[in-house]
Amino acid sequence: MVKDFIGGLRHGARAFGDLISDSVNLVLLIAVYFVGIGLVSVIARLAGKRFLDLGRGKRESYWNPVAKQPQQDDFYRMF
Repeated sequence: MVKDFIGGLRHGARAFGDLISDSVNLVLLIAVYFVGIGLVSVIARLAGKRFLDLGRGKRESYWNPVAKQPQQDDFYRMF
């Protein structure tokens, strides 16, 4: 009888701990998302930066042209 009570108490405490840790993780991730990603997005919008070109123009291709072709020596010892 005491063993069952201790086992049930242990199971309940573990479930409670899991619930608390999930709640804390959710709150922290939401805070990081809104502060990190949201703040960067607002600053970029105010500065006029567009990370994705979503304009619906009549183009043959959605690829952006490359400004210059890299030389073969640029690929050696990159890191």
